[in-house]
Amino acid sequence: MSIRERILLYLDFKNQSIRSYEKINGFGNGSIGKYLKGEQKTMGLDKLEKMLIIDSYLSAEWLLRGEGEMFIKEDLKVISDKPIDFTLSFTLVDGKISVRNLKREIDNLKSILDKHNLS
Repeated sequence: MSIRERILLYLDFKNQSIRSYEKINGFGNGSIGKYLKGEQKTMGLDKLEKMLIIDSYLSAEWLLRGEGEMFIKEDLKVISDKPIDFTLSFTLVDGKISVRNLKREIDNLKSILDKHNLS
């Protein structure tokens, strides 16, 4: 898996679009997106460094080399107060099931139920 694929996987895990990640974290418009969409061959080290500083729980070893886990274990409390089942999370990602798509499907089903007064 490439750095590009790992960044996309991370953003998917966070359920965040490329553009919203850029905007929220002070990256220029398209500065990460162009790389992730394949419009640029490389992404500057300054941007990778900024990502790792902003998201301190993101493992540099995983992001840059693809080794180890996505998150630094001692910083998991930053993500959630509840325990996270990473096995399930990675199984979903590996199976190409997007949390975002599942949420959309749930919303669609709720809408159908509401239309038929079944909720």
